[in-house]
Amino acid sequence: MQEELTDPVPLTTAGAGDIRKVVAIRGGFLVRRRLESMGLLPGTPVRLLRAGGQGPVLVEVRGSRLVLGRGMARRVFVGPSQGQQPGEASPTAQRTTLADLREGESARIATVRGEPALRRRLLDMGLTRGALLRVERYAPLRNPIEIRVKGYLLALRVEEAGEIEVERGD
Repeated sequence: MQEELTDPVPLTTAGAGDIRKVVAIRGGFLVRRRLESMGLLPGTPVRLLRAGGQGPVLVEVRGSRLVLGRGMARRVFVGPSQGQQPGEASPTAQRTTLADLREGESARIATVRGEPALRRRLLDMGLTRGALLRVERYAPLRNPIEIRVKGYLLALRVEEAGEIEVERGD
């Protein structure tokens, strides 16, 4: 029987199949920024799919599989999970689209839909799964919408914002 983790440990020491919660990311600004852009944020549950041996570490985060080099995986510290599965919304989260949010509301991106060219453009602008965003304001006729994501302001047409599914309550 495996002992429950109480102190944060590096991701590489958790067993394959374990579901753990990210507690901290240790490293410089660029390392933290890189890992956070992949969805490895404190409080996020991760499932370790492969960690043994010498090769890279394979994890599942919010329904996506990520391959991390062992050096990067050692910088992610995990603790015990509280039963939430990777890819599951938190119990208090409500899914809606970005276009449905009001000024001042915050949410986390769940899915980016749309035509391949539009989807690629939105992803390139930093609108990736797991990113936290805030609606700053709407133009007078409610089009476009101005949002803050990853530290910068971005204006989107309301039709484009309708292709971004978000979770309220994070």
